[in-house]
Amino acid sequence: MVLNQRDGGRSAYTQTYSTADRTVAAATATAVGDIVATNNGWGCNSEANMDKIWAAIDALVADDLQIRKVLNGLIDDLQEAGLVH
Repeated sequence: MVLNQRDGGRSAYTQTYSTADRTVAAATATAVGDIVATNNGWGCNSEANMDKIWAAIDALVADDLQIRKVLNGLIDDLQEAGLVH
């Protein structure tokens, strides 16, 4: 982060992701909750259990992308205001 001349020699932001967003959306990820026990025990040994796990992972990926877009927009705004380079 570069804070004008008071930065003490810090590096500038490098933005490799071009999409920015200024709306922080509600989280889409929820707790997986109990994974249903089957005859083989607990865990991801059934299609239904795996579906719950994959849905949770997909929601986390979507939430992470949305946070990255907002952060990118914030960096853009700070650069436009001359607060960071």
